[in-house]
Amino acid sequence: MGISIETREHAIAPVRDRLMELIAERRPTDGTALREFAAVYLRRLSADTAESMSADELFAEVAGAFDFAASRGDRATIVRAFNPTLAEHGYERWGSVLETNVDDMPFLVDSVRAELTAEGIGIQRVLHPIVGFERDDAGAISRVLHPREASARESVMHFDLDRRLDGAALEALAEAVRAVLDDVRRAVIDFPAM
Repeated sequence: MGISIETREHAIAPVRDRLMELIAERRPTDGTALREFAAVYLRRLSADTAESMSADELFAEVAGAFDFAASRGDRATIVRAFNPTLAEHGYERWGSVLETNVDDMPFLVDSVRAELTAEGIGIQRVLHPIVGFERDDAGAISRVLHPREASARESVMHFDLDRRLDGAALEALAEAVRAVLDDVRRAVIDFPAM
């Protein structure tokens, strides 16, 4: 039996409110877009996770995912696998983290899950917000919209993995997932012609 919307909202509200304060304090120049992104990100966050994370941790995770998506520019696919640390990323996880940003299309989450399974890597948590990013000519995020209101929808995926991988394994995983997402993209683009 699932948690009610009211119960979930009640659990997330204190962390969300503090997160929005932290964004205003720490990111005044791009705070509007980051707040809009945070609202979309939080809609995918479970009440249990919200209650177990501090607002500082959540700020670091959300800001990191936003900054990563902002770094995409005009590339079709970006993927990173890393071991978050307090010193570098502002939060830590027991296992490694995998993040992606691509145009929204079918089969993304299932394809990444299948690759992780093939690699023998378990998943502790997945967040998959669909975001309406407006980007400037250089590819930087200028606005965040509801996906239905945007001219282009993008997929942001964040996976907490079941263990920490070393540097070589992180690089290999990022490359394997990038290849899978590129294959999905080609299949979706080619589908109408087939």
